[in-house]
Amino acid sequence: NLPEAEDVVFKTPKMVMKDAGCYGCCVAPKHQTPTIEISPKLHASSYFLMLTMAHEMVHLYQGYHGMKTSTPHGLAFKKLAQQVCTAHIFDPAAF
Repeated sequence: NLPEAEDVVFKTPKMVMKDAGCYGCCVAPKHQTPTIEISPKLHASSYFLMLTMAHEMVHLYQGYHGMKTSTPHGLAFKKLAQQVCTAHIFDPAAF
């Protein structure tokens, strides 16, 4: 489960995390208000926007449930990402 939408802060800054090539970012410390930032300039279509949102929501899920990760896109992330890609017919290589 994820937190309710009204409990998540969504932002669209000019640059995400001071990285001009970053599509999105999720900061989701356990027991704190999670924030998802999406770079509006790097999304040419709604498909890629939804793909990035889903990607960041996997990070949100991990943080919300206190899952410890050694790397941001390690095995736990990949397992969850595969489930999301299968459910929403996303290309796992783009995820």
